[in-house]
Amino acid sequence: VALLAALSGSWVLALLAAVAIGILAGLARLMASTTVYTLTDQRVVMRIGIVLTVTYNLPLKHLDAAHLLPLSGSQGEIALQLRGDTRIAYLHLWPHARPWLFARPQPMLRGLADAQAVSRLLSEAWAAVNAQAARPQAAAHTPPSIDLQPQRNAA
Repeated sequence: VALLAALSGSWVLALLAAVAIGILAGLARLMASTTVYTLTDQRVVMRIGIVLTVTYNLPLKHLDAAHLLPLSGSQGEIALQLRGDTRIAYLHLWPHARPWLFARPQPMLRGLADAQAVSRLLSEAWAAVNAQAARPQAAAHTPPSIDLQPQRNAA
């Protein structure tokens, strides 16, 4: 009898877990289907939100770096490091924020089908706006990034 009671309780828990996973999967699907990223010659525009849509205009002049995180195949994500005092609250960006960077949140372009091509286009657009070339960098402990800051000559 005790075994039967324990098994019936675990079925209820399993059912609740399945419902919770289904809700999260549906929310993720809705978020992905309503998100639009646009790269122009002057800015990156992020339109995010399911019910209340928010649009962030990020001028290329306000970007310091772009961090490419390659995923399977040609897919990937690009985190945008904002310059100076330009900040957006982490909760406003979520889930389009680079994980675990609460003090200086970075907008993140998620689920890009061809992230390498988007990274190249972003680098070219930034270079045109700022009249200088972006410098690709490889770091040991962080994803590959493109340093969008101008090169400074050592005096």
